Amino acid sequence: MNKNSLAWNKGRIHYSSFGDDVVWAYKARFDKDIEQYLLARAQEIVCGGLMALILPRIPNGTHHSQNGSSMNLELLGSCLMDLARMGMVSEEEVDSFNIPTYHLSPQELEAAVERNGCFSIERMEDLHVLVPSNSGKYKINSQVVASHLTDIMEEIIKQHFGEKILDVLFGCYRKKFDENFSIFKSGKVNNFFSLLKCRAMDQAIS
Repeated sequence: MNKNSLAWNKGRIHYSSFGDDVVWAYKARFDKDIEQYLLARAQEIVCGGLMALILPRIPNGTHHSQNGSSMNLELLGSCLMDLARMGMVSEEEVDSFNIPTYHLSPQELEAAVERNGCFSIERMEDLHVLVPSNSGKYKINSQVVASHLTDIMEEIIKQHFGEKILDVLFGCYRKKFDENFSIFKSGKVNNFFSLLKCRAMDQAIS
């Protein structure tokens, strides 16, 4: 929230296309949150119990700007800036709005689980966001992705900007998504599934 900080994310709502300082700020917050999350779950799950996670994924070694989910949020951010130019929201409101999601790589999850020590990873695999087309082949469907983002982001946007902008904002988003759909074909749009097994406390401590 400090305008003089290198992590001040002016004109953007996510970190993927900005400087390393913004990415590091998100990563530092994620590291703290995932540690607390795993500790809390370890207190609830019996030794040998399983926990399934579905997380937004960025492939190992891939830049955040090439991730399809991040590209989606960048597009939504550009729509909010359009609304700022129209006077429906202020630029200050956009500057202070940061989507609280971090797209991690499988390697980063493995490192977080190892640091925590309460779980072992039993299984991990990709989950692709694909639906069948009329030709029978699978492809990214713009309407499905747009509706999915609307469902996820509507409440958090309403809390920050108010309800009155929702129809205009998501109308702008769907239009831009269709216009830029070719960009998303090259993006890596998928989540990943991970199955974690709770360790005994003496194993976790050791």
